[in-house]
Amino acid sequence: MHLRKSEILSRFQCQKSGNCCKAGGYVYLTGLELENMARVVGLSVPDFREKYVVTHNGWDLIATPTHRPRCFLDENDRCTVYEARPIACRSYPDW
Repeated sequence: MHLRKSEILSRFQCQKSGNCCKAGGYVYLTGLELENMARVVGLSVPDFREKYVVTHNGWDLIATPTHRPRCFLDENDRCTVYEARPIACRSYPDW
């Protein structure tokens, strides 16, 4: 499987299952990603940061195993910020 990783990932398409958010781990944000997500949810950057972001060792995170582990999933396991999701989410399952 490791030898075919690139081929497998090149064919992967988001299934909109929410599995990326349920996989556990840490979702880091860049400044631009934070701005985009704040815009999508209709908050200012400071308000978004206060409501959704934790900082650990200088990094901004929107999800950790103990902080918002389901990230932005709704009750139907759909990402409510899909169009502005960070690279960590966009690159799933290539973690």
